[in-house]
Amino acid sequence: MPEQLDPSPALTPDHDPAVDAVAADAHAGSRYAPAPNPRSRRLKIAGAVAGIAVGVAGAAYLSFGNPGSSVRGQEVSYAVKSSEVVEMTFNVAKPKDATVVCTLNALNTNYAQVGTKTVTIGPSDVGEARFTVDIATTELAVTAVIESCELSD
Repeated sequence: MPEQLDPSPALTPDHDPAVDAVAADAHAGSRYAPAPNPRSRRLKIAGAVAGIAVGVAGAAYLSFGNPGSSVRGQEVSYAVKSSEVVEMTFNVAKPKDATVVCTLNALNTNYAQVGTKTVTIGPSDVGEARFTVDIATTELAVTAVIESCELSD
């Protein structure tokens, strides 16, 4: 005679484990958070990608300046001569007939401005030229940078 087993509560005719699992998932989803929507996930990803693209474009614009601008200044080198003077060499590209005003800054170890110089570059026969200037400082500078180069009004 076959062995008779006691029916477990999970296998009784009025109890279906699959229905219980679905009900538990539905209950948990509504209790803790709405069920995930694949479309909203795609929208979030698309929004994040768009935000990153806008950020990269903005950083590129700030790094390379206005692409429509015809003036460009570029640091070449600097030399600290003393605690009172730093020498800076830089290139300026501009229209030959234009006058450009460049503002140069000397900075200390905390990136604080310890010297500044405004240089006016007038019309010339060349579109790009190299300049070397001394910037007076109030204390020891560790670098020199171009703050801006703009067309003069």
